[in-house]
Amino acid sequence: MNWVTWTSVHLYRRGLAASPGGFYPTRNDRPERVVWVLTSAVETLLALRLGLRLLDVSDTTIPVHLVYQVTDPLVALFNLGIFHLGSQGGGVQHTFQLEPDSLLAMMVFWLLGWIITVFVGLATSGREVTR
Repeated sequence: MNWVTWTSVHLYRRGLAASPGGFYPTRNDRPERVVWVLTSAVETLLALRLGLRLLDVSDTTIPVHLVYQVTDPLVALFNLGIFHLGSQGGGVQHTFQLEPDSLLAMMVFWLLGWIITVFVGLATSGREVTR
């Protein structure tokens, strides 16, 4: 093994270079990418919902109503009543426009996506890409 091959192998092992042809087989990471795309789509919708709620956008417009309809089931899973959202003093209720339920849903779905990605990576780690 010459010094160029030795250097490229060590750079590859540290994640700093592409796989040197013939030394290490490439791995199929497509299932992991699919999980991250789905997780990112859910996170984007929840972030959009959070932003629309922060800006107090009315749900009378069709796109905003669609975002609320799509994300309502996702956020409803975390509507546990653990967040105090307003006060009843003086007959006027002051609502808190930041939805902690949406933030909790974003954190849990990201963590769930990461865990699924790890398990998918472990399940597919022995499979090589055929050229």
